[in-house]
Amino acid sequence: VQVHPDDAYCLKKGSGAGKTESWYILDCEPGAYLLLGFEKDITREQFRQSITDGTLTDYVKKVPVKKGDFFFIESGTLHAICKGILLAEVQQNSDTTYRIYDYGRLGFDGKPRELHVEDAVNVTHTGVYKNPCTPKKDGNVTNLVTARSLRSAFSMLTALLTALRTKNLLCRFLFLTARVRLNARARLLNFQRAAAFSFPQTAATTK
Repeated sequence: VQVHPDDAYCLKKGSGAGKTESWYILDCEPGAYLLLGFEKDITREQFRQSITDGTLTDYVKKVPVKKGDFFFIESGTLHAICKGILLAEVQQNSDTTYRIYDYGRLGFDGKPRELHVEDAVNVTHTGVYKNPCTPKKDGNVTNLVTARSLRSAFSMLTALLTALRTKNLLCRFLFLTARVRLNARARLLNFQRAAAFSFPQTAATTK
C-alpha cells in the first residue's frame, strides 16, 4: 500500500517529482478489488497510528472492479493493486513513492522493507476516495480534460502493442504521435489544475 506526493511537496523536500496516474482495467478475476483512499474520513493521527499498529487495512476502502473500469489516481491518494487484476497504467514520469504498509513482507536482505511513514502522513488525503474520471455536465473542467487524455492514452497503448507485435515502422510512428498528444493533454491538465487554485470561481478541482 503506497502513496505518491505532488510536485509541491517534492519541491519542498528538494528531491523527486510528483506523480498522478490512471488505471484502465483490462481484465480481472471475480471479486477483485483495489485499495483506494479510506472508508470514511480519518485524522492524520489516526492514520499514523493505524500504520504503527498494523491496522491500516481496517480503514482503507476496497473498491470492486470489472473489465473496462477506469480510475484516476491523483497524487496524495492511498492506493494498492490487489490480486487478480490486469490493468494498463498511464502515469507521470516519476518514481517517487512512499510505502505505507507492506503486509509484513521481507526484502532481499531478509529484513522488513522500509516504510516512509512521515512522508506518507504528510501527503496522503485522509478522506473517502471519489473517482473523478467520468465526465459530468457540471462544467468540471478537470473531468473533461481527463476524459480526453484517456482517449489519447489508449491510442498510444494500442499503437505500442501493435508495434511490438509487428515491428512495423508506421505503427511506431503512430505510437510516437499518440505520445505527443498525451503529453500535450497532460500539460493542459496540469494547467487547468493550477488555474483551479488561482481562479477557484472559474474552475473546479477534484479534491
